[in-house]
Amino acid sequence: MAAHRIDSSAIGQKDSRPTALPEEAATQGTNAWDDVRGLSVQEVAERVATGRTNRAGVPASRSPWDILVRNTFTWLNFLLVALAGLSWLSPGMG
Repeated sequence: MAAHRIDSSAIGQKDSRPTALPEEAATQGTNAWDDVRGLSVQEVAERVATGRTNRAGVPASRSPWDILVRNTFTWLNFLLVALAGLSWLSPGMG
């Protein structure tokens, strides 16, 4: 088994490489990810300057507060609260 080199600049960063090897690498007994490299600092700066990032322009989902409000204040919940209130106010039922 080959020893893995540790890049000190990558300490504390999550490794984004896939854990599974391509089929041809598994059969050849080599690590296909050894030749994979990320973008250089210059390439990143160039892409950011031209607006080629992976940032979504519009949020993909609603805020947690909006989700809570929309799922709490429903007609079914209103009906259940009303029935519980009537039950509590009824003599002999509460």
